[in-house]
Amino acid sequence: MRIVMNRTRSGRMMVAGFVVLAMAAGTRAAEYYVDGRSGDDANDGRSAERAFRTLKTATARLEPGDILHLAPGKYNESLRLTKGGTPAAPVTVKGHGAVLTGLSAFPKDGWEDKGEGLFLLKCRGCWGALRPRVFLGEDRMVSVVCSHYDKVDEKALRPLEAIWKGEGVWFRAEKGRTPADYDLRGYRMGGAVGDSGVLIESCGYITIEDLVTECFPNDGYNVHGSCHGLIFRNVTARWNGDDGFSIHEDVQANVYNLHSHHNDFGVQDIGASQSFFFGGLVESNRLCGVDLFGGMRILHEVEVRGNSGGQVRIQTNNLKSLGFGADNPMFCTQAYLKGVRISDGEGDGLSVGANTRVCAVGCRIAGVDTGVRVVGGTLHLLESEVSACRTVPVAAEKAGSFVNRDCRID
Repeated sequence: MRIVMNRTRSGRMMVAGFVVLAMAAGTRAAEYYVDGRSGDDANDGRSAERAFRTLKTATARLEPGDILHLAPGKYNESLRLTKGGTPAAPVTVKGHGAVLTGLSAFPKDGWEDKGEGLFLLKCRGCWGALRPRVFLGEDRMVSVVCSHYDKVDEKALRPLEAIWKGEGVWFRAEKGRTPADYDLRGYRMGGAVGDSGVLIESCGYITIEDLVTECFPNDGYNVHGSCHGLIFRNVTARWNGDDGFSIHEDVQANVYNLHSHHNDFGVQDIGASQSFFFGGLVESNRLCGVDLFGGMRILHEVEVRGNSGGQVRIQTNNLKSLGFGADNPMFCTQAYLKGVRISDGEGDGLSVGANTRVCAVGCRIAGVDTGVRVVGGTLHLLESEVSACRTVPVAAEKAGSFVNRDCRID
């Protein structure tokens, strides 16, 4: 502390200069470690040698500025964060390539024999948007994937096929065998395994790096509430039942280098949320690759390819749940696409719905059914290419506004 004393004309002493004060209430950021194989929740978690065993124990300790390290390996657990950081001191989760998985081994017994190799394991079935899947081992999916599971006739299953319906899991074994003869795995309720791999609720200023989520019945990354200042870097979402990555309400997130594949939707962001994607690959998802409802969106140098139900779809969203009316600016989806590469998939390459305003610059769309579809919205396509489409390059419907400049369309 430095104090400078000056004398005034009246002869009184005064404090001029300045005072350097310490941050009395400040806290020192800590680093914590978790290791699902060799850790112990009785440890203090302050080094790799004294790591916690579970994510639940580790995340309960996090304060603004703290860093959580995950040891490489698989965790049969969700990462749930309900307390974040501050703009000056974010919470950081460093995954180091760790995998959060929703898969657990099914029991060998408890299966009901329905005849002709068909078996039923009664358990909580598919519900809402959750679509749990069945695997043989860790990497071979045997589920029949469809939009309406309960409409599938389980008797039509072929050997080594499964379907997860409302009453539970149906599986047809090979002739002369039973489910006990296989390493069948799926989502199992209870414990630390939630519906989504990463769930963030009503907290902000969190950074998540180098993490993989797989085989959860809902989303790989699922964010709800009022969450701002979220950063995801080098993250992967695969084989999840609904979305690889999804934010809702008025969440704000920056996503760098996302790889989202073999989910239902690669990305599905909803509401007045604001999502900015930089780099990354969204591929081979069962429904739409990137599905954006309402809010503000940026896709920059993202590659979207090989998705089965359309590649990039932008449409409006009802925001009544947030207290927003149809005249609210956030009701009209606004999106900016730059350097986006869309290719080799089914459906529309870029679909722009009613009450949306989209600007796409320097993009390339090729090898899809319809290159660009504008249905009542506004699309400005600049310095881009639309080619090699199986039906038509551009379809404008219902008074959609399509403006192109310096584009190659054939």
